[in-house]
Amino acid sequence: MISKVHYFFYTCNSPWPLLATLNSFNLLFSLLTFLKTGIHHSFFVSILVVAGTSMIWWFFYSGENVFQGLFSLSLMSGLKIGMLMFISSEVFFFFSFFWSYFHFSLSPTMEVGLMWPPYYIEMFDCLDVPLVNTLILLSSGMTVTVAHESLWQTQIKKAKIYLGVTIILGLMFTMCQLAEYNSSFFSIGDSTFGTTFFMLTGFHGIHVLVGTIFLFIVLMRFFKFTSNKNEMLSFELASWYWHFVDVVWIFLYYLIYYCNNWQ
Repeated sequence: MISKVHYFFYTCNSPWPLLATLNSFNLLFSLLTFLKTGIHHSFFVSILVVAGTSMIWWFFYSGENVFQGLFSLSLMSGLKIGMLMFISSEVFFFFSFFWSYFHFSLSPTMEVGLMWPPYYIEMFDCLDVPLVNTLILLSSGMTVTVAHESLWQTQIKKAKIYLGVTIILGLMFTMCQLAEYNSSFFSIGDSTFGTTFFMLTGFHGIHVLVGTIFLFIVLMRFFKFTSNKNEMLSFELASWYWHFVDVVWIFLYYLIYYCNNWQ
């Protein structure tokens, strides 16, 4: 049999893609159960399982790159293209949600009192928690950029510090978002406004959580001394994802919070 030269390695059998897929399906199912019945235990367990599976998968990915040296330049270029395509698909996800929001807000129906937000909805103050969240995410965008530049300058210690600050800011954003949800006077079932509001902010919050996990994996690689400026493709991809999350939040803040406070 004649072997052919190629620029990509053949992956070994791995259970993690299958487990991640099944756990993601279970996460969606438990979310629907939580929204219908209010039972949240299975939903939070599913989040932990998905996070754990993703971390293990990324550690195996790191081993293929760092210890086995299986990532060629062509493969790394392919991963960058794949990440760009993934972010593009996420853009269309949010585009569909924003389309739904504009569909209901630009022409309010009789059911919501011909006004937007509906008269019985007490909206959050855009200068309160939402503004704090905006400052947190914008600050995290700056810190992850400084960490990325420090890495390319081989200032690993500085990169660790700023990456750690970025992760802390991401967790702070998640905690503030949960606090805002707990203080809300309306729910996802309160008219089309409540549905679109929680779908947009909740879907974005999930992306922030995923990005935080992604950056945490990168930080762990720093402390394992397995990363240098030539091997840190994962950090570059994570920073792309994080900046995408920042940009989406700016649109969310202006359209959902600011505009609805000054009508």
